[in-house]
Amino acid sequence: MSGGGDRRPGHPLSVVVPVHNAERTLRACLDSVVRQTMSGIEVVAVDDGSTDGSAAVLAEYRDAYPDRVVVLRTGNQGANRARNEALKHVTGAYVVFLDSDDVLAPDMCEKLHTRAVRGDDDVVLCGAYHVHEDGVTRETVGTRLDRQDFNLRDHAYAFVHLSPFPWAKLFRRDLLDGLEFPELSSFAGNSGLYADLVLVFQACSRAGRIGVVEEPLYHYRRTTVRGFSRRTLDVVRAFELVTEDLRRTGRLDGLRDELECVCVRHFLHRYPRLFKRRGDLALKLEFIAATHGFLDREFPRWRRNRYLRRSSRRARAVIRLYAGRARMTRLVRLRAHVPDAVAGPLARRLERINVLTEHR
Repeated sequence: MSGGGDRRPGHPLSVVVPVHNAERTLRACLDSVVRQTMSGIEVVAVDDGSTDGSAAVLAEYRDAYPDRVVVLRTGNQGANRARNEALKHVTGAYVVFLDSDDVLAPDMCEKLHTRAVRGDDDVVLCGAYHVHEDGVTRETVGTRLDRQDFNLRDHAYAFVHLSPFPWAKLFRRDLLDGLEFPELSSFAGNSGLYADLVLVFQACSRAGRIGVVEEPLYHYRRTTVRGFSRRTLDVVRAFELVTEDLRRTGRLDGLRDELECVCVRHFLHRYPRLFKRRGDLALKLEFIAATHGFLDREFPRWRRNRYLRRSSRRARAVIRLYAGRARMTRLVRLRAHVPDAVAGPLARRLERINVLTEHR
């Protein structure tokens, strides 16, 4: 790993950008940071072993903004290790995470920082635009929270609505001390979303105060939905870590129903992938056993969760389908003998019923 020269303390805010082969989108990403309405923002970008022109783009911005842009280099170890490396070098009192194919609204940092300072917030959440792969179509995604300031000790229900992504959030730097994006055993170094959710839930559970700016200020570029693979099992390990952390810090009892709901939704959200294509039968059965085993062990009454009862009618129907371990095992075994042309449309219908978001 190599750094970007002498560090200058005292930045009000640092933006962390992991970069891997992002030459096509990187300039727009970095421009959205250096052109923020807020002054004094630091950019800590980590080139994670890029083989395209990303390194040259980063050098261009480092040379153009030597007081603001720091470039670090690592081997190709994944975005999570890149973020962890960046956190060792940031000097800002607050941290924002930005993916190299996304962009910030011009005033995002100013609005979130102002909110944090005025409200003495440890975390500030904002809305986002989800931009589809055509680069034109977009949808607005709010925070789904009806309070402008809260903490999870007094408003535990908000845990159910927290986005698991590190982006569209501002964190007080001190809050992240002792936390990191973890390595998840079955796909070490590159566990994506699942490592994200560990840090996000750990940080938010520790926050003394969480602020909300409902305005969509982060532009997230949506990519093709992942298929089913061994890395899908990492979602179980991720929630094992979250559960262990809440238990160790004495917060589990106050958030048990909420964490139970979040675990169920994240696990079952991936169940339609079990039917999408034939193959990987042993792995699919392992996923069913792992998810049901975790839920039955940690949350024996999960099928009666009070938040799940508030899901939409069709989401409740799908949850009932997925909730039977023996039934799911039989269906997946049966799926192995059904042509994709027959089972594929059913899987796509199930995918459209989003158990993560269809609730009241």
